[in-house]
Amino acid sequence: SHLVDVLQDLRELQSSQVHIAWRNVPMNQHELEKVLWTDTNELVQNNLTSFSKGGNMSYIDLAKALEPRSVLYDRIGGNNIYHFGLKARLLFIQILANHLLWKMN
Repeated sequence: SHLVDVLQDLRELQSSQVHIAWRNVPMNQHELEKVLWTDTNELVQNNLTSFSKGGNMSYIDLAKALEPRSVLYDRIGGNNIYHFGLKARLLFIQILANHLLWKMN
């Protein structure tokens, strides 16, 4: 698949000076798309796990962090159904910063 090829290219780019962090796709309310994105997230996570042993690649599970606020009335709102908005983006920045600081130590 093209996605696996992209992940292999990223593996070649990563080094001691370059850290590759892949953010997965948060879920939305549509069941068909939820299945598609769940399969995509699992494919990426499985490939990154096998690639990153001893490397400088990470999988950041934003979907899990946003899951409690991804559906129904407690959903973080954005300007359309596919966009979680500023709150979710700020949460991602916080997760990414914490992750990179943890990797540096």
